[in-house]
Amino acid sequence: MERRILKSKRFPASLVDDIISKGCHLVPVAHKHSKNPDVEWRISFATAEVTIANKWITTEQRQCYVYLKLLRQITMKEKCLITSYHCKTVFLYSCERLPPEAWGDNPGLCVLYMLDLLMQYVKERYLPGFFIPETNLFDRFTNDEFEMCENILMAARIDPVGTILEFTDTHVIANQSVYESFREIISKVVADMKQFQTHKNIQTSIDAFINAFLKVIYANLIEHKVELAVSYSLDLSRFFIKYFPDNDIKYYLVCVFANIELSIQMVQIYEGILSFAEEYPEVLGLRGHLAAMYHCASFGLLSESSTHKHCIERAHSLFLAYFEGNDSTYSTSIVINYANFLFSVENLNTLKELLQTFLISSGEYKSMVNKFSSLTYSTLELNLRNEMQHFFDKSILVAIPSNALAYYLYIQCLQQLGNETEIDPAISDFEDSCKMFANTWSYFLLGLALMHLGRFQKAETVFMMAPKSQTYMQLNIPTKIHICHAQQLLFEEKVKYAMKYMINVAMTSYKHLPVSSYISYLALNMTDVSFTVKVFEEMGNMTEEYPEMLSTSGNTACVYHAYSQEFEVDSEEYLTAIAQAETLFNVYVQNENVRLSTKVEYAMFLISQCRFQEVLVLLGDIHQLDMTCNDTNSYNWLERKRLDQQLQKEVSVHGQFGVKAVALAMYLHIKSTLKSEVPADVVNKDLEVFQKFCDREKHARSYSLLGYVYLLCDRYSEAQLSFCKAVVYCRTYSLAKQNIQYCRVKTMERGQKELDMRNLGFSFCLIPELYGDFEFDLNKLFKN
Repeated sequence: MERRILKSKRFPASLVDDIISKGCHLVPVAHKHSKNPDVEWRISFATAEVTIANKWITTEQRQCYVYLKLLRQITMKEKCLITSYHCKTVFLYSCERLPPEAWGDNPGLCVLYMLDLLMQYVKERYLPGFFIPETNLFDRFTNDEFEMCENILMAARIDPVGTILEFTDTHVIANQSVYESFREIISKVVADMKQFQTHKNIQTSIDAFINAFLKVIYANLIEHKVELAVSYSLDLSRFFIKYFPDNDIKYYLVCVFANIELSIQMVQIYEGILSFAEEYPEVLGLRGHLAAMYHCASFGLLSESSTHKHCIERAHSLFLAYFEGNDSTYSTSIVINYANFLFSVENLNTLKELLQTFLISSGEYKSMVNKFSSLTYSTLELNLRNEMQHFFDKSILVAIPSNALAYYLYIQCLQQLGNETEIDPAISDFEDSCKMFANTWSYFLLGLALMHLGRFQKAETVFMMAPKSQTYMQLNIPTKIHICHAQQLLFEEKVKYAMKYMINVAMTSYKHLPVSSYISYLALNMTDVSFTVKVFEEMGNMTEEYPEMLSTSGNTACVYHAYSQEFEVDSEEYLTAIAQAETLFNVYVQNENVRLSTKVEYAMFLISQCRFQEVLVLLGDIHQLDMTCNDTNSYNWLERKRLDQQLQKEVSVHGQFGVKAVALAMYLHIKSTLKSEVPADVVNKDLEVFQKFCDREKHARSYSLLGYVYLLCDRYSEAQLSFCKAVVYCRTYSLAKQNIQYCRVKTMERGQKELDMRNLGFSFCLIPELYGDFEFDLNKLFKN
């Protein structure tokens, strides 16, 4: 046997010496066609192969080899005699002949090279052993078998990608996503493969690969494979460094992460990526985004908890690190995120200084926007959150001009600080900015700021100047104009003129609605509850001219109930408002067609007076409720005062609270039952009915009401489970997440067994969110 002659110098001499020193092995395995199988042995070079794999084969080469083996597994294993060892031999010859850098630069071509080489050996009917070339590894094939192998290899060579895709349509391999098929993930790459011969545009092809990268990252986040998502993000960074050294990788990463609905997951991936800042300094720019995510996550945690404190402190330190590390080249979105943070933690003096500095140069950032999702909108100022709730209920990504948002926050800050003399100049500057940028959002935010300052006439003028775009209607600016005009007339004590104006608007612009309905809508969205009371009082005086206004007595009673909360208990104003609410409720509920939603409002009123037995009589047997009733009860910032303390917090955190009337009726009924000291078995039966209703409807707010009832019963594990289900059906439900943490604390305080959420069938990616768990083990990444 002659010494093996190397085809190139790519094998280091030291590696060859190492292989020779370790020798080979003899194994008692005979050739398939041996005449003496009992005494024939085979020479094994397994040790040499392991040495080559460990000391010479690169990651890129290994990935190409895996692809070849997968092709063989799919197309050749059942029908063809090509073995895994044949593929390994072809792979080793290819590594010897192709330069190492080719495997990373052109992996597809390397796979095709291996296929071509394998086809060549099949056609020649001779595959030389890698260590002993005189050995033909194909010597047991028949002519028919060679022809079969040729046909199969040719088919695989024509479409090596389609073959893999067909397999992944029905199989999950390696780190493949179960959330989205591999075919869908690389759909743009596959389409570009077919179109490239026509367009021959490298940029188009690169964009297709970026799209695939982002889909892979997103799919792994959805499945809570955070380490893999970080790993792929770093791969994308390397890709950018190679092909786009001047582009900002942060922009692409932030775009894909914007679709994630779980704040803890966002924190984990940002922290993971930042841990590689020494290798990729450009990712330090993500500190501002990570800070915003910590701020966002804090809304899902108990304000008195150590985890909440950690989130706030971490957010603050990251914001400071971002601004200290970027000299004067700040991202406008990070400035606004920091402003929202400072407003939230009531650090108003620092906020004022930040916005003053920003607004001096904000003219340079005409096109800059801040984007808010159903996850991040909780960081907005409360009035703005309330105005925009309908966007986020539909999971719409909202882009607000950074300059306009800065002015809005600045005016709110001045108002909170009591700097009255500085407000007018700020409004004047905001007006100039609106004229300069001429976008709907700017005029809307200025008008909103003026409304909350009580400058209704000026606000109306500003709203009327807003460009008539799609956003104009989405922000419901026409209604804002009507509210401002009516409030100005009410402010001037011109109540009848205000009513005449609103009736005229309703009859001309909203003919499809009853007049009373639109007037009620305007009144309930005014900024001062005293104006709302005046409107409903006057509607009660106009029933002869407009009989339909008799139907508003229930709403009027609700308004008086809310209005009573403006005064000290037992004051004359309080007692008057309560008496008026009582009278109107009594009149309205006598109607045999009274809606469940109105009964619920009366029940809420009775509970505020601690009249629990009357609630039970009003709502009747909980088992007799019409579970198919579609009535809903909704509460905004003005209406929240009718709610109990628990439900008021729903409005404080989320801007609005809306729930099915049936669920609210059950909540109020069971609450009254508990206060009336009814036997426990009655309460348990009522809870079973409520539980069945929630499980059927699968509505997040209904599950929360069930959770609150369990809290009243001191049944914290069951309450925790209800709040967990609320988060399952609304992943951005911050208050439900807070309530989960509260239940866990109470369970531990009482020495009760903690609910193990991992065994309840919840999605893996939700578990850390439900636990409020910010721990993230980076060791796996460092090992890789």
